[in-house]
Amino acid sequence: MRYSSLLALGVMLISASSASAADFYLIMQTCKTVASGLSLSDDAVRVFEGTPVRSACTRNGKNVTCQLKFPEGESGPAKADYTVLFDSPPQLHMADAQRSDYVAVHLTNHAAVVITRMVLENVIASKVCQGLYVLKFDRFLTFAKLPSLFHGVFGGVRRTNAPVAVVPPPRQSCV
Repeated sequence: MRYSSLLALGVMLISASSASAADFYLIMQTCKTVASGLSLSDDAVRVFEGTPVRSACTRNGKNVTCQLKFPEGESGPAKADYTVLFDSPPQLHMADAQRSDYVAVHLTNHAAVVITRMVLENVIASKVCQGLYVLKFDRFLTFAKLPSLFHGVFGGVRRTNAPVAVVPPPRQSCV
């Protein structure tokens, strides 16, 4: 299918009862986990793919509550409560009470990073995920830019007859 045909398919609208009151969404796309055992060995530190999580978040002052959606087969729906630590546009930073989850958002670039720290009996790990920050009113996204990103998320995707909004590609750095 040609690129222009993909654009003509329409737009995607996030719609679901569980996320209808959300102020913004964090849709993680890429994750890496670094883990190390508490023992001395040549392969003590390992890097592997992490599981991206999608969140529908509601903000009330300095408090943010997110409904988390894990991929099928992972643990069920969960809730995360964050406190805003830094709010100076275009940056928004928040963390949970234990500081095991840290979220940084760039509001104008629509980018988000979530860092999760895990401590088990003999293993310590950190998962870093990078993805999208989408406001509830930034609901028009093209299929060409985000193919099936929201498929099955928060109750699915609803196609509309609204005009297609083209999301520009990210700027490339010259450095």
